[in-house]
Amino acid sequence: MRQRNADVDPHSIRERIGAVREEYPELEVGLHLHDSRGLGAACVFAALEMGVRHFDSSIGGLGGCPFARVKNHSAAGNICTEDMVHLCHELGIETGIDLDALIDAAQLAEDIVGRPLMGRVMHSGSLSEYRAAKQ
Repeated sequence: MRQRNADVDPHSIRERIGAVREEYPELEVGLHLHDSRGLGAACVFAALEMGVRHFDSSIGGLGGCPFARVKNHSAAGNICTEDMVHLCHELGIETGIDLDALIDAAQLAEDIVGRPLMGRVMHSGSLSEYRAAKQ
């Protein structure tokens, strides 16, 4: 496995999952990812391609790692649940999750914490809403 910094990117996701699968082919892999440098969705996509179906995520990306400081900034939040569900739906992966209700929950969470959250879909709306408006 090629050495990388602490950064996670789609290539390292494929390498790491591949290495685990080589050693433990029967193991069901799950991931907990952050969106530290904007590659969260790309890493989820790479993991989905590798057959991973279990991910930790949070509404609006709440959470993160406040003690992991990089140049006086806390690490970015977790992968946004609503962004990940949107990605899955666009890929034809049925999640059983009502994306519009999830967006509402993310917007409520943003109101509760009193600051903007990092979710992209929560701010732009679902594509079903966009597609319906274009018809």
